[in-house]
Amino acid sequence: MEESISLRRVAVQSMDASNQQETIRKSVLEESANLSRRQSMLELDKVNWTHERDALGSRVEALEAKMKSLQMQQGSVENAFLEDASEVVRQGWLLEQEQASLEAEREALRREGHADVGAGADEQRGHQST
Repeated sequence: MEESISLRRVAVQSMDASNQQETIRKSVLEESANLSRRQSMLELDKVNWTHERDALGSRVEALEAKMKSLQMQQGSVENAFLEDASEVVRQGWLLEQEQASLEAEREALRREGHADVGAGADEQRGHQST
């Protein structure tokens, strides 16, 4: 009888060990499946991040190209402005030269005895301004 009880204990312990082994095997399989899902999700995230990084890189390149274009346009505008300003200065200088020449001519005419030349011009300017 003692042997029978001993055999039963061994059988129960064996069943308990089998149950524990099956529980452990199921846990390992479940954890392995979870890890596989996580790895797949991480790989998908990696692909998505790679695409996003590439898209951002393309946007950065496009913005850099646009900035370079705008800088070139700005340089063109600045050059055109400087050319226009130079032309205005040149025209002003030419007008000053012409005015000085006219003043010299007027002075020469006055010295030659045409005193009314200066007065007539001044009088005519006075009528135009009123």
